[in-house]
Amino acid sequence: MLQLFGNRRWPDRRGTAFLALLLLAPAALACVVPRDLDRQMELAGDEVVYGTVLDFDEVWVKDSDEEEFLCTKVRFQADECLIGGERNIEMSFYFRGGILPGSPTTTITPSAEDIQPGKRLMLFLAKRDYSQQVFGGDPFILDTYAECYSLSDVRSRSVDRQVVVGKGYGFAFENNLDLTEACSRIQSSVEKLRRKQAQDR
Repeated sequence: MLQLFGNRRWPDRRGTAFLALLLLAPAALACVVPRDLDRQMELAGDEVVYGTVLDFDEVWVKDSDEEEFLCTKVRFQADECLIGGERNIEMSFYFRGGILPGSPTTTITPSAEDIQPGKRLMLFLAKRDYSQQVFGGDPFILDTYAECYSLSDVRSRSVDRQVVVGKGYGFAFENNLDLTEACSRIQSSVEKLRRKQAQDR
């Protein structure tokens, strides 16, 4: 199902137009939906993890019309999965576009600086209906720009701590926040979402 970056084939004009629409639609949605943490969980909260990027590969995949588009597959060492509860596990996720020099990218592709081996991140990951057909298995998707947060080491009063770097208004975390506090807020949001889902059944 996956075609490696080295064997890539550029789509024709019809495919390029389709690809442009396919790639821009999520970005347009993300731009017009300001989100707090609760809304972020509703949109893409199948799993929230924090940990370290191990490595990545760019891969060409085919949609249901057999048109190819570029995605990046990231191998990630998760310190903790805040929804599933696993700790210290290796996992993978995908996002649209590439990050190597000269690779096609999109407005929702994470920055090349974020997706580098050794980079510490917090990620809001989703499972989408199309992802099994496109990628095989049951993969996680990073599909809007609001779902990738850098983690920064801070030394305060001789205490080392990690901080989630905020992104400003309209994001789940507007301001910088201690990782422990961010995790606590996520757990509260998960409980709130589960109560809401139970009421809607």
